[in-house]
Amino acid sequence: MIFVGDLFAFESGDRIAADGVVVEAQDAKCTEADLTGEPDEFPKVKIDESNWEIAELSGVILAKSLCVGGSGKAICTSVGLNTAAGAISDNSSDR
Repeated sequence: MIFVGDLFAFESGDRIAADGVVVEAQDAKCTEADLTGEPDEFPKVKIDESNWEIAELSGVILAKSLCVGGSGKAICTSVGLNTAAGAISDNSSDR
């Protein structure tokens, strides 16, 4: 089980369990097809003060995305219905 504030590792082949901010990345790439329907691979990079604005999306990893290359570590920012995937699911069930 993962909680907000936990550090979690991910590597190629892993389905991401929570939203998080990337703090370490080695050639990490993810696809967010389950969230967006787009099959594109997105590089994931460590966010730090030198790239905060340009790394805004590439420094975030989302629950239900699939790591398709490399590896990394992230700090959990959201779990369950509080993730981006949870919000999409919750909005879909309101209809």
